[in-house]
Amino acid sequence: MKSDIAAYLVSVPNVWNSCLRVLKARGYHLSIECNVPPDADLITKHSQVTWFAEKNGIQLVAPNPTELLGLAGVVEHQEHSSTEPYWWVVDGDNLLEELYSSIGIGLEQHAKRT
Repeated sequence: MKSDIAAYLVSVPNVWNSCLRVLKARGYHLSIECNVPPDADLITKHSQVTWFAEKNGIQLVAPNPTELLGLAGVVEHQEHSSTEPYWWVVDGDNLLEELYSSIGIGLEQHAKRT
């Protein structure tokens, strides 16, 4: 990390409640689903939870509240009011490719890893 950074925030479970509070404050209805047997261990239950946020007819779905808040940011940035395909695409440079290239990974290599 750069030495001029005074603070940082990491996507870990102890940040999730803050993410959910932000979403609720922005008017999203929140819910979760867990599709594992009730007797499953806690780690399995946590890994099988799907998080939902819904507002103005748009449903967001993610594996954790941090990603859910990120999706809400895209919706709000795009000021969504359309059902056109790929309405969520933000025009501009391919930053994903630029960042991967900065560490020597091409997008084709990334695709093979996932």
